[in-house]
Amino acid sequence: LRALVAASVDGLHAEDVVLVLDVTAAQAQVMPTPLGAPDASNGLRAMVVVLGLVLAVLAAALIIVFFRLRKEGAAASSPSSAPPSQRPVIAPSVQRKVA
Repeated sequence: LRALVAASVDGLHAEDVVLVLDVTAAQAQVMPTPLGAPDASNGLRAMVVVLGLVLAVLAAALIIVFFRLRKEGAAASSPSSAPPSQRPVIAPSVQRKVA
């Protein structure tokens, strides 16, 4: 450990490092739960399931609305009249003046 600490600092040798270790004891107290106590995770689990179902329904509704709008937009943008002619049309009065 001394060599590891000394290597992390430039110009510090392992002989110059002093490690002080203090042993401490940690105790964790466990509180036993009564046998008849309701489990709090059941309510949380039910809430997560309900929120997941709500999210799935909203996602499905969004997809349905998207495809309906897309279909209506495609039907509205389709041309109902004949396409314009590809040749330019020159007015007869201009043709007489040129010729």
